[in-house]
Amino acid sequence: MRQTTTPNHRLVVIVVGAGALAMSLIVNASPSPGFYSLGRDSVIRYPSAGGDGSVVASFDISDWGYYAAAFDPEGQLYAIGDNSFSRDKLARIDVTTGAWSEIGNTGIDTTWGLAIDPSGSALAIEAVAPFSLYSVDLQTAASTVVATGVQWNDIGVLGMTYTPEGQLWGVVDQTWPQTSPTIVEIDPVSGAVSFVSDVTGLSFGEDLVGIAFNENGELFGSVSASSFGTVDLVRIDLNTGAATVVGQPVPQADARALAFIPEPGTCILLSLAGLFLAGRRSRT
Repeated sequence: MRQTTTPNHRLVVIVVGAGALAMSLIVNASPSPGFYSLGRDSVIRYPSAGGDGSVVASFDISDWGYYAAAFDPEGQLYAIGDNSFSRDKLARIDVTTGAWSEIGNTGIDTTWGLAIDPSGSALAIEAVAPFSLYSVDLQTAASTVVATGVQWNDIGVLGMTYTPEGQLWGVVDQTWPQTSPTIVEIDPVSGAVSFVSDVTGLSFGEDLVGIAFNENGELFGSVSASSFGTVDLVRIDLNTGAATVVGQPVPQADARALAFIPEPGTCILLSLAGLFLAGRRSRT
């Protein structure tokens, strides 16, 4: 057995027999499990099953706020800031300390949705015309248009997330004459948008701006009351669309983005070649 340690990972390699099977265990130094919501100057954490939010870190980013965020498969939080003075910037954020490092300018205007799939590929969406969906390089911030016109009833998509089944979902905010927010599915290749469910139970002036699933497949949302600068965590019933407040507001948080990270665990990688050889030998 050989063990190698890096600042964020521990790699254990186990060799069985004459190299017939290799198994690697990667253990990430991850933040505490739960939902994380980002505002202009704070990181807010909610428990995985719901509960009151608490500010766990603060930062100062002056004139712009992080309105789109997602964790990558290794537990690193990435966020895109909605900057009214220049194109939106991509950054890495340490949710335990608030430390952030700017990666670069994405060239996207008014980004309110970011989703990262299990392979680490990132998609971002702009909430204003031409409502484009972009692929984003998390190392350089370079963006490439995937599709344009990604909207529902002429309204742009805000928060995005992947479902446990791998579908890309987004939320269309409550806007007159629309009476409630709408959850939609987005084709990550063509940008085609299809209806999933309306969301009920929000009051006038409350905006559903972020969505994310927990480890049990339950859908939660970040509800911002912009006139008060507060944010609630809601659980959204996948059968009825009813939203129920499960986390009380954090005053003056002005939080928008919502991302979820599960309990820290291990990712077991099995060498397919080793398994194939082991299987062949077991049959001979």
